[in-house]
Amino acid sequence: MELQFLALAAVGLVLSVYITLYRLDLVPLVCPRGRFVNCERVLDERPSVLGIPTYAGGAAFFAIELALAYLSIGPFYMLLYNASGLVPASWLLLMQWRLRAVCVYCMAVHAAVIASFALSLLQFQPH
Repeated sequence: MELQFLALAAVGLVLSVYITLYRLDLVPLVCPRGRFVNCERVLDERPSVLGIPTYAGGAAFFAIELALAYLSIGPFYMLLYNASGLVPASWLLLMQWRLRAVCVYCMAVHAAVIASFALSLLQFQPH
């Protein structure tokens, strides 16, 4: 069991579920609303990757990462899995840049994806 991956996956999962619940109108959005930091503006874009809403995809990604970390699948497979999260995270970062607005919850989720990838890269030792 990898505690660092478990912690990052848990943070990403909680934030992704919160964003999902907001998008489903089940919870209010608690976020500063300014010219640059504006979660509502970013989340109203309703982005999707391959037809899957990104908020649901993020929750699924971190739920799977949580299971993989718990099962200790090994550094190579963890590296491959975490690398797969970089593409949607990068695309969503570019979307926020295009909007000239930032969602602090989304940025924290992206940071968890990048940190998980960096950690898996550090742990991977090719033979």
